[in-house]
Amino acid sequence: MKEKRARAQQRAPTRTTMSLSDAQSPSSNDVSVSELISQLQQGLSDVKLRYERERDQRPVQDTEELGNQIKALKRENQELMRNSSLAADMNQRLTAQVEELNHEVMRVTEERDAERRMLRRYRQVIRDALVSKEMEQVNFDTWYPSSPVRSPLIDHKYIKQNDGLETVESDGSEGSNWGIQREAQQDYDESEADAAEIHDYLLDVTSQSGSTTSTPVAGPSRLPDVKDHRARSRRHRARVSSDSPSTPTEDSFGESSLGLSISEARVEEQSEEAWVLEYTHPPRASKVKAGPIAWKYLTGRVGLDEEKAASLKRLLDSVDFGLRVQFVEDQGFAFIHDPIILEDVSGKQSYLIDWADEETNLQLSQRIKEAGECCDYTFHTFIFPSDRERWFYISAMTWTIEDVWNVWPSLSETHRGQVVSRLRSRSQNPEDTRDVTIMDMLDREVLKQFCVRLDGDSHVELSRDQREKMGYGPRQQ
Repeated sequence: MKEKRARAQQRAPTRTTMSLSDAQSPSSNDVSVSELISQLQQGLSDVKLRYERERDQRPVQDTEELGNQIKALKRENQELMRNSSLAADMNQRLTAQVEELNHEVMRVTEERDAERRMLRRYRQVIRDALVSKEMEQVNFDTWYPSSPVRSPLIDHKYIKQNDGLETVESDGSEGSNWGIQREAQQDYDESEADAAEIHDYLLDVTSQSGSTTSTPVAGPSRLPDVKDHRARSRRHRARVSSDSPSTPTEDSFGESSLGLSISEARVEEQSEEAWVLEYTHPPRASKVKAGPIAWKYLTGRVGLDEEKAASLKRLLDSVDFGLRVQFVEDQGFAFIHDPIILEDVSGKQSYLIDWADEETNLQLSQRIKEAGECCDYTFHTFIFPSDRERWFYISAMTWTIEDVWNVWPSLSETHRGQVVSRLRSRSQNPEDTRDVTIMDMLDREVLKQFCVRLDGDSHVELSRDQREKMGYGPRQQ
């Protein structure tokens, strides 16, 4: 029993302890859970507060940062505007200075060009006066062909040798004497400086033996036999095909293929200056002249429309080698820019001469043939010498394409330089404008000679009619 009680007692406390433990365990657990919940709630509350504070503070910070950036940009913009204003003011001042300088340059350039034109006109007036004086003194029967020496002051090509050669009677707007004398007298007053320049010019030209605009050429007269040259000369009219007629003989024609009688040709054999290249004056084939003709008169007096007159300006801008000519077929006009004239000093033969590649010459030959069909190859011919800067009418003339002797090898070094200078001034291609390059092309015959004979003898009446139609003086009977 005792054992039972003992066992019971032992069991009883155990049971009590478990009950206390069991009683106390939920309470402590509740405290721990509540504390944990409280801590969690506090943590969440802190997180919420921090989030709200950050949420409230972030826009303020962003706004402040953006505001600062805007202020900085405004400052930069103001600085740029100030700099822009300063630059605009400086640009305005510089523009005004440039305009002022441009006006000054234009004024000085115009004055310089006017002085140059005036001096050139006075020089021409003096030349014309000397020509007139020479005309009174020279006996042409003795001067040519027995005395072929050319005066350094007088361009004998420009002297009248027959009644058929006429100059223009001025109508007040354009002058006679190749359009120079009256224009110089009316438009300019001679100053002391101009007189000094003319005086210096006269001293200069009288001290030089070759101061003419003509280049002597060793023509066919230098060949050992005139007959040999006639055999080598080939002639054909532009309207004829390339077939050449048989070589003329003394019996059949009584003259050489270049138009010289046999007796004259023998005299020419002794002449060193039987042929000349002319760059400024009209050819002797010109029997009736008119001009200068200003650009504005091309659409008035001459009768061109605006498009054709504009095309002539494009002709002046060409940079290609070769004869620069433009035809107006419906009116029978031919306009030539900066021509080179080859003619004998007797005045019997005048040629347009130029150099270009073979294809260009063939195209030019075809153009002349096509244009000549409208007017039987007789064109009212106008020229534009580069140093005159005006157009001139030089008669109605028949154009005939001819093959003559090769002129280039017969020129001296000085006169070759003149030809090269003329060709160079037309081209703007740097590779073609070197003297050595052009000379080499001429020596190697890359640039080939092209000649057109001009004949105005039989068209004097037609030329007078055209001159009268353009309003340059009354028609002379």
